[in-house]
Amino acid sequence: MLHPTTDLTPAAWLAVDADDFGGTVGELLPAGFETYLRVFHRPDQGLPDDESAASWAEVARRHGTVLHPEAQWVAIAGGRDLSLHRPGDPESPSDQPLTGSLDPLTLRRLAHHLARHTTTPDACHAALWNGTGKAPEGWHDFPMFRRPFRSYWLFPAVPVLEVPPLSVELEVLGMEEQAHSPGGLTGMATFGREPTHTDGTRWAQWSREQGFVQSPSYWWPEDHSWVVHSEVDHDSTVIAGGADLAADLLADAEIECLRVTRRTSLWAIADRINYP
Repeated sequence: MLHPTTDLTPAAWLAVDADDFGGTVGELLPAGFETYLRVFHRPDQGLPDDESAASWAEVARRHGTVLHPEAQWVAIAGGRDLSLHRPGDPESPSDQPLTGSLDPLTLRRLAHHLARHTTTPDACHAALWNGTGKAPEGWHDFPMFRRPFRSYWLFPAVPVLEVPPLSVELEVLGMEEQAHSPGGLTGMATFGREPTHTDGTRWAQWSREQGFVQSPSYWWPEDHSWVVHSEVDHDSTVIAGGADLAADLLADAEIECLRVTRRTSLWAIADRINYP
C-alpha cells in the first residue's frame, strides 16, 4: 500500500507552472543533460507471441517504412491503424504499443540499467499524471506538482529496482478499490450475471499476477542523474541522462531506442519521412 507524503521538494526541479506544451522532447524533459533518448514501446505490449512484432523496426520492415527519431506509429505501419485488427486477416496484425506506459519487459530491463547509473539507487522518486485511469480515492491525499497542461501525484521514494513492482500496483490498486465500492464493478464480464466483489478481487489479483503495469509518468533518482518520462498520449518514453547510460541502452538489443535532441518532435504529424 502507498502512503502519502507531504513533501514536494523532490519534484521542485521538474515543476513548471506554464501552458506551453508543444510535444518536443525539450518541453517534456528538463535541460542540462548530456544525452536524450526515445524508447519505443513494444508493439506486442511486452507479451510476446508468434504473430505480434517485438519492435517498431520489425513493423517498418513489414510495411517498407523507416524507423527514425521522429517516427510515428501509424506512419510506420504504412498509414494504417493496426489496432483495427480483423481476426484471421494476415494483413491486419494486432500490434499496438501501449500509450502512457512502458510495457513490463522493457520496464524491468530499463530499471536494471538505470540502477547502475545513479549514486542513489535506493531513492527513486515517481510521479503519475492525476488523470490516469481509475485512481484510488487515497491518491487524492498525495501532493501534486504541475507541468504544462498536466498535474502529477508524487509518491514516496523507492529503490530504482522497485519501480517495476510499483508500476504493477499503480495499475491494480484502483481496480482493487473498485471491487469493494458500491456500483464499482459495472462493465466487468461475468457471463450474464451481476459481478460481485469476489469477481473484482479475483480480477485485480489476476492482473497483479500477470504483471500488468502502469509505469510512472516521471521517475528520477535523488541525485538527478537521469529522468524518465512516459507522456500519457505517447507510445514511446523519453529519457534524459549521461553518455554512459545512453551507450548501455543503445547497446541493449531488447530495448528499442534512438538518440533524440531537445528539438525532436513527438507530435503525430512529426513523421516527415513516412507520411507523404
